[in-house]
Amino acid sequence: MNENRVTPLYRFVQWINGSHDLVVLRHADYGDQLWKAGRARRRKVCRITGKPYGVGESVYAPITNRANRGDRITKDGIMKLAGRGSII
Repeated sequence: MNENRVTPLYRFVQWINGSHDLVVLRHADYGDQLWKAGRARRRKVCRITGKPYGVGESVYAPITNRANRGDRITKDGIMKLAGRGSII
């Protein structure tokens, strides 16, 4: 995926627990959303970094029924958001 196609929609809000498997992200259109860590079931592209990931890799997915329910963010993407604390 071309880096220009990654939409700057997310802002890090907070970790929910010490194990970093739950995180709150603020979406530009949908507000605060809870994201849960899991394993990828198919190959896709990280919504933050634009880098591809494979089946079985660690990704975060929104716990939502909104239009962004198919978005996935890799652990590197979440850490990038957490480190900057701003929209990227």
